Amino acid sequence: MSHVKNVAIRHLSEGCVIPNIEIDELKKSLLDKERQLESYRQELASQKSQYDNLYNYSCNRDFDLTVIKNSIEYKIGRIVFIPFRISVRLILKIFRIMKAIICINKEKLKLEFMFIKKIWKLIEAKFTKRRFFKVLSEAVIGKTIVIFPPTLDWHMPLYQRPHQLAKSYSKRKNTCAIFLTPNFKYDDIYLGELITDNLFIINAQLFDSISHIINKADTVIMSISWTVNKFYMEKVKVDYLIYEYIDELEIFYLYGPEMEEDHKKMIKIADVTVSTATKLYNQVKDSAKNPICSTNGGDYDFFTKTKNMGMNQSVVYISAGYKCVLGYYGALAEWFDYDMVIKIANKKPDWLWVLIGLDYDGSLQKSGILSIKNIVYLGTKPYEELPSYLASFDIATIPFKINEITLSTSPVKLFEYMAGGKPILTSRMPECMKYKSAHIYNNADEFILLAEKILQMEQEDPYWDLLEKEALDNTWDAKVDEILNALPIKDTKRISIIN
Repeated sequence: MSHVKNVAIRHLSEGCVIPNIEIDELKKSLLDKERQLESYRQELASQKSQYDNLYNYSCNRDFDLTVIKNSIEYKIGRIVFIPFRISVRLILKIFRIMKAIICINKEKLKLEFMFIKKIWKLIEAKFTKRRFFKVLSEAVIGKTIVIFPPTLDWHMPLYQRPHQLAKSYSKRKNTCAIFLTPNFKYDDIYLGELITDNLFIINAQLFDSISHIINKADTVIMSISWTVNKFYMEKVKVDYLIYEYIDELEIFYLYGPEMEEDHKKMIKIADVTVSTATKLYNQVKDSAKNPICSTNGGDYDFFTKTKNMGMNQSVVYISAGYKCVLGYYGALAEWFDYDMVIKIANKKPDWLWVLIGLDYDGSLQKSGILSIKNIVYLGTKPYEELPSYLASFDIATIPFKINEITLSTSPVKLFEYMAGGKPILTSRMPECMKYKSAHIYNNADEFILLAEKILQMEQEDPYWDLLEKEALDNTWDAKVDEILNALPIKDTKRISIIN
């Protein structure tokens, strides 16, 4: 067939008349294909008929089973049969225990008595669950609840936007925040944890179980930043939806055409669409129902204590003999400019680079940066320890490449650096260029010149006051204020600004 077709195409392209014999061959081949296709259609119809019959049979069986389970005879039979079943299990259990005693088999004996521990755990879990739900119920009645569907574990080393927003919302009067944990890696939460009186971390799998409790709240707000979590809106009555457009969709897990479609729907139905960068805002401003641009922020109260801390002892040890410490903490990924950092390290061997964070995509190991003497990687550190490491930096850096991802990035660490009172040196990211306290470089040579200038600044320099002002202007509480002021909440349900 393919040979005949190729011959026909060649003849046509050469302007030749196709011989009758070749036309006959083409017709014959097409008829054969039509017969084969018809045979496939018949076979498909037969299989579909079989499937329909099986499906109907299954439905009828399910219906019959439901009728039987709901019948009085079945229920009475189960009640009557329970004592017999328990008796048989108890006799077998006693038999196995006696056999283990006679044979002096300690391991089997221990195994047989494990059921007591299991029963106790079940009883304890049931009472614990009831107590937890009671505490949760008392905490939410008549209040405003802000729900964060599962995206990240709560106890991960680096707190991100959802963690910080949840904490900030929970500070409001008459407001409770519920953070659903997926228990991916850092959490192992069976029921939930009470972080503060108004901030609950709850196992996401229990959401259906607490939906009736959530419905006791006066107002329910849901804050979604990952479109995959859209179905959580169907589980409870949501009064207001906040859709957080925090990054280019391509970097999200499970990105695809469905996520693109869900994103378009979200911005149209959300009571407020929060874009964390100007580039993201420009993408949705003409199609979103109520768009605003509200960048990330910093936990001022937590990081400002950096100013009164001494250097972290591990950094004191490794920085001996160096003139200054250039520091970075956060994800180490393909958008981190490894080549530029290596170039600076080679040009300034008396400057020490200290890198802290997760090797997000394996790019750190591949970069060759770890072979440079004056570049030290300390791995990930608990969030609680970050201020002590920040206190060790002479200059806090954000050495990112400029690409489609970083053009839309509002780095949380930028505002944490501000709160810690550390001079900032960053690449030309649009979201960093908004702030006067961020020194912006174009290349390695410019980085070095700016760093030398920063190191010469006196304590009386007005720069330090500028750092403090921009830190206070960009707290998480200030960001929550921006979101709530944009949310069309009725006066009777208005969430008050900070207590």
